[in-house]
Amino acid sequence: MQPSSVVFHGNIYGSFSEDYCGWCRHIKSIYIGKNVDHIGAGVFSLAYQLEKIVVSPENKVYDSREECNAIIETSTDTLVLGCIGTVVPEGIKKIGMFCSSDSVVTLPGSVKVIEVAAFCECENLSTIHLPDGLTTIGADAFYKCPLRDVIVPDSVIEIGDTAFFGDQIAYGGGHFVVSLVGLGAEDVHVNHHAGSV
Repeated sequence: MQPSSVVFHGNIYGSFSEDYCGWCRHIKSIYIGKNVDHIGAGVFSLAYQLEKIVVSPENKVYDSREECNAIIETSTDTLVLGCIGTVVPEGIKKIGMFCSSDSVVTLPGSVKVIEVAAFCECENLSTIHLPDGLTTIGADAFYKCPLRDVIVPDSVIEIGDTAFFGDQIAYGGGHFVVSLVGLGAEDVHVNHHAGSV
């Protein structure tokens, strides 16, 4: 029997592999206790059914401000983990891991960085609203997401390797146009004038 709810009272190290954390796929809720002061990168990368995240209000390192249904590193305003139904609050500067089956995600204007593999393999993500002021989209950020509608703002100065690999998207509007259908970032040619690739 797989657990559907997990309570953490101590630090969470490492990253869980398929063999080690196959049970993560079945987690529906996580509670982060007041003594947790470290969560390893990618630890919950297989938690695609996660629906509820609560952080103890007594935790000094992490929070879940505005009942946003996410884990946020308080000192850096980094969203460490988002899930189904997460609403990214204004003031968040970086997006880390986002395990969600939501089809649409809107990022607030405060977000400047989408980290490596942040939305990797979010199988239902068809639309992402990227804010003006965003500067960096990390490698594999949207790898294997079924994106249809994306406008990358002019403020983006770095797109990591294979950030959109496997996505079926094209950019347009008043922003730069990039054709990424089946291409990795190494094959992307950026033109800051809409209409050409």
